[in-house]
Amino acid sequence: MSVALHEISEQNSSRKLINWYLAVRLVVVCFFLGGTIVFQLREASWETSLVARCLAYLTAAAILQTTLSSAILGHLRRFQLFTHIQLSWDLLFVLLVIYMTGGQESLYSFVFILVIIAASLFLPRSQLLIVASASAILYGSLLDLQFFGYLPVFGDRSYPQGLQQSDVFYAVFLHVGAFFLTALLSGALAERLRISEEAREQREIDYVELERLNQAILSNINSGLMIINPQGRIRSFNQAASRVTGYRLDQVYNRPVKELCPEFDQVDLSSAEVIKRGEARYRHGKADLVLGYSASRVQDSRGENLGLLIAFQDLTEYKILEEKLNRTHSLAVVGR
Repeated sequence: MSVALHEISEQNSSRKLINWYLAVRLVVVCFFLGGTIVFQLREASWETSLVARCLAYLTAAAILQTTLSSAILGHLRRFQLFTHIQLSWDLLFVLLVIYMTGGQESLYSFVFILVIIAASLFLPRSQLLIVASASAILYGSLLDLQFFGYLPVFGDRSYPQGLQQSDVFYAVFLHVGAFFLTALLSGALAERLRISEEAREQREIDYVELERLNQAILSNINSGLMIINPQGRIRSFNQAASRVTGYRLDQVYNRPVKELCPEFDQVDLSSAEVIKRGEARYRHGKADLVLGYSASRVQDSRGENLGLLIAFQDLTEYKILEEKLNRTHSLAVVGR
């Protein structure tokens, strides 16, 4: 049972995390690319600005891809392949944006770092280094291909004149170092976060099982159990108490106990000892019942008073039997 609950909880948390990732990713894409499109259209018209049109197409593709991914996500039970596909899409998407916005002169090379940070939420540290390596290879290949003239510059831009090979090497070196440093740091932080989250979920599962166990114990105890808060109101009522009194929990919850049994209301709520053992009269319909009860104070883990726990049983039949035995004994004495 614990394993099944853990798997369900893990699936729900993974699906929720991926949904948040897809939503945040779409907001980031629309914000940055939308701003770039507006800036491009300030300098040229829609017909003459190839960069603005292509970025608009990329934004539309991102919206479509996110919509389809969200629809597929609702039917998945295993998310590893799905996250790998999403991260691969992100790397290629960022590469296209950098290429369209100037290659080495592009201001969007930092987005690779955002992809690496996002990957740290889903992948272990070893696979995160693969994402950092892929980012370094894609970015370095783009700059090298443009520098040696194998890849044309996008649109009507011209490649920077007088750019030395050392300049390209320096740019690749800085970005590759930033990619791997980000992977190491975010991987370490994400690992600690996952461990803390797993420990928290395990505690929640333990608490759920403990609560169910306590409810089962309370339901199967033959004695009536009732908890009264310091204000004298009923806060708990098990099934045995319902059988004895004829009331359900929803009928007596938060009602003053003196409405149910005035003698219980006279028990001293401030006593720290086992408060009392006694008998009380209770009218159930047309019958008068004799209830034997004991009461003790209930405290939480900090020692604060939560009220009284009253355990009671119906002693009516025992009392009738006791009276019969006393009469029989009296008649035997008279007979002797």
